[in-house]
This record gives sequence, C-alpha cells and structure tokens, in this order.
Amino acid sequence: MRSPSRWHLTFTACVAIGACGQTGPGDDAPPASVVIVTIDTLRADHIGAYGYFRDTSPNLDALAAEATVFENVITTMSTTLPAHVSLMTSTHPMTHGIKGNFAHMGEQFGLDGIRTAAEVFTQKGYTTAAFVSAAPLKDHTGIQIGFEHFDQPDGRDRLNAETTDLALGWLEGRPADSPFFLWVHLWDPHAPYEPLPEYDVYSTDEGLFEFFEERGIEPSERNLRWNNAYDGEIRYADAQVGRLAGALRDTGRWDTTAMVVTSDHGEGLGQHGWRDHGTIHNEQLFVPLVIKWPSGMGARPGRVATLASSLDVLPTLFAGIALRPDAGLEAQFEGLDLLSDATDERDYVLAERTHRERGWDDGLRYALLSNEWKYLFATDGVDRLYDMQTDRHELQDALEHQAAIAEAMSELIELLRTAEQEHTQGELPPERAEQLRALGYIQ
Repeated sequence: MRSPSRWHLTFTACVAIGACGQTGPGDDAPPASVVIVTIDTLRADHIGAYGYFRDTSPNLDALAAEATVFENVITTMSTTLPAHVSLMTSTHPMTHGIKGNFAHMGEQFGLDGIRTAAEVFTQKGYTTAAFVSAAPLKDHTGIQIGFEHFDQPDGRDRLNAETTDLALGWLEGRPADSPFFLWVHLWDPHAPYEPLPEYDVYSTDEGLFEFFEERGIEPSERNLRWNNAYDGEIRYADAQVGRLAGALRDTGRWDTTAMVVTSDHGEGLGQHGWRDHGTIHNEQLFVPLVIKWPSGMGARPGRVATLASSLDVLPTLFAGIALRPDAGLEAQFEGLDLLSDATDERDYVLAERTHRERGWDDGLRYALLSNEWKYLFATDGVDRLYDMQTDRHELQDALEHQAAIAEAMSELIELLRTAEQEHTQGELPPERAEQLRALGYIQ
C-alpha cells in the first residue's frame, strides 16, 4: 500500500509577492470553469514574463499581467506523457509508474486507484473535454480517462491552430451557465523547429549571443538556428493562447473561468550538449506556470517565488476555485497549495530522467533541488552538485567542495528509490512505435 505522504518532500511559508491569501466565492456563487493549456516543450526562460529578451509571448505575457505567475516551477520528468500524468494527478512518476512515452502503450496504463483531474471534475458535475495534438497523449495511453469528450489527431500530430479550432468549436456549444473543464494541448514548439512563415521572424542578434554566453551554450550555426526557429514556434503557440483567451472574453466566460497555462517540460537547444529533452538539466525542467483566476476567487495578480513542482498545479487550482477535494483525493495529492497561508515552503523538489534510450546516456537519473542546491544522482556515472544561487545554469560542479551537502541529498534520493515499486513496460504496437519514432522519441 502506498503511503499517501511518501513523496511529500515538504517541510512547509508562502513566499509570494502580493499573492498570498486566497479569496473564495460566496456560498451561492456558481462553480468556476477551468481551462488548462499545456504547451509542449516550452522552457520558461524563452518567455517574456520570465525575463526573455525577445517578444515571443505577447498573449501569455498579457495574461500573466492579470494572473498569478509562479517563477520557479520544476516538472517531474522532461517527457510528455509522464509529465502530463503527474500534472493531471498530482503524483510523481515514482507513484504513477509512467516513466516514458512508450511505456504502457501496449495497453492503457492503470493508475491503481489514482484519480485524474478529469474524473474529479466529472464527479463534481462539470462537462469535460480534451483536445490533444500529438501521439504521446493519444487515447491508447489512458490519459483520456475521465474526459467525456476526447479529441486527438488521426496521425502522429497536428498543427496547434487545428487543435485550437476544434476546442473553440466545442466551447461555443457550451451553455453559458454550465461549468466545464477544458484541456488544450499544443504540440509546437516541439522539434522539429519549423515555424510557419508568418511566425519565422527571429534571426541571430546580440541578445541571443548574450543569452548563450550566460548559459554556456556554444554559438554554433546549428544552435543559433535551433533557438531562432524555436522562438518562432513559441510565437505560434502563443497566438493560440490569445485565441482561447479571446473566446472566453467574447462569450462572457472570462470572469467565471480559471485559465491555466503551463508546459510539460523545457528543451535543451544546445545547452549541456542536448538539442531536445529527456534529461534533468534546468533548461529542461523549469516550466512556466500562469494561473488567471475567476473574479473574486484565487489570489491577487502577482508573482510567486516559492520553489514549486508541477505536482502543485491541481492542489493550488482546486483551492483557488473552492473545489474541495474529498479525503481520498487529499491523500493522493503529492503537491501543495502554493497560495495557502497554512503551507510552508518545501525543502526539496524531485525530478527524474526519462527512462528511454536516446543514443547516449550520461547516467544521471534523479535531480533533487532546493533553493540553495541541486543534486544530480547517477545510477551509472558521476554524481554532481550545483549552487542554485550562483550557478543556476549548472556550469560548475561543486560536489568536491560540498561533500556533506551532497551526501545528505544523496541519502534522501536513495531512500525514495528504495521505496519505489517496480513497474513493467508493455510491448509497443508497431503503429505506436512508428508514430513515436517519427516524432523522435525512439530510434
């Protein structure tokens, strides 16, 4: 039996700037609707609201201006399916057992009593729908559990605008006074970085060279090209965020809807020698999280500096819209309500490396992060330690000079690994394997 608090790396102060202290609706207020937008492969430091030097995200930045922006959010794993399962259940991969995009694809995964967000919303009387854009989230995975309506591409993926069109069509058919939960998954800026001509607007400039220098990225022609094209695809995804927000405003739902925009993971783009994702470096782990609250609910607009996990999205959202979980769901949640006055700041956030072969392997398997340190645990290789205050981009290994800190963090990871149950992976059907191979997930 899983201990409900097994992965709660929390030892609990709400470190927010003008955002702590959630407000709730009156007793007779109707339930708030919820829209969650996940933008695949979107690293936080390429977004204007997170300090990026380019105007890649005007719509998301406008949303952030009237929302709560969480500045330090770590995903549980830098791979699409495991990260989304964690997001939609508030459980670690160590708990739900999904360790890669092709794990469990022979048959739907079983969550062993774990409830998804869609199931909870359905039980609360919401209409639920999801529109996903790529093969790693199609209904053979089980991610569709709990949704009354689930829409997916026929092939391996589809354009963001196509998914948004379908979501907007569904939204138009909803009664104005009926609460709904809508999840929209956008695939770009996932590789290959091929922005549509109208969004292919970025070229190498001094700002990009400075960005590279800060992060130790080699300014090769390939790395420059990747970053420019990636930014164009972000601009394309951002346009869809604008369309969704605009539809909520135009239909009079803006004030009664919580809109959440986040990502499953970031992207390497040449940093630490990686183009894509799957490892546990910060550029692949730090994701944006912006929550626009319904009128009279949630927190005041502001920025929250608390060290956070993507596990915290559901507990924070549910508390903000006064959707009260039952005892079983509270026990399931491994995340925290980041805006509760009763919640102290956690000591650590845990992330895992994707369990897949990608041509080479550095042996690093787990990352344990605090506000001060980041420890990289290797099951086959050399552990590493980085100072998060002075070396956020992980350029200088400090393990040799901080042996006591490294040992303490290593012992905590070993404790978690010892407690983890074994999980088996199903055999991948040829059709699924081909789709994932085309998307670059398997060789």
